[in-house]
Amino acid sequence: MPLLELVPSPQTSADVLARTQEFWRTRGRVPILLKKEMTGFVANRLAFALLRESIHLVNEGVVNVEELDRVVETSMGPRWTIAGPFKSYHAGGGAGGLEGFFKNIGGTVQKCWDDIGKVNVGEVWEENIFRQAKEQYGVVDLAERDRITKRILDTVEKEKNSE
Repeated sequence: MPLLELVPSPQTSADVLARTQEFWRTRGRVPILLKKEMTGFVANRLAFALLRESIHLVNEGVVNVEELDRVVETSMGPRWTIAGPFKSYHAGGGAGGLEGFFKNIGGTVQKCWDDIGKVNVGEVWEENIFRQAKEQYGVVDLAERDRITKRILDTVEKEKNSE
């Protein structure tokens, strides 16, 4: 993955930060400077939030593990390769931007947020969801995943630069 989350100490100089960011940029990475330390960093916390809601939806019987993965692969995955959630929903609000998006469907968003069930590690959902994941995927070929991900990211970058 190109992302590299940088977490400087209060003693890290601006010069060291600038040189570190440039070092990684020249190597094809995307260094993001975090303003403060946070357990799990930013990308993992966002991914864990999606995982938590995914577990909730499977646990509630709305979809199974494979179906949920297909939902992400055929909607958010491609969309978020091009633009993150803020840019995506800002675009979804049309001329009104993100504010317009929330004016249009903010009530639905709030109902979804209110509806989030309690999902905790070590609870009853684990047996069912772990079993489904093993049955559906076995051992995932990480080399294939990484090769395909790199090709997708390269293609998106090429398209963005061709405009």
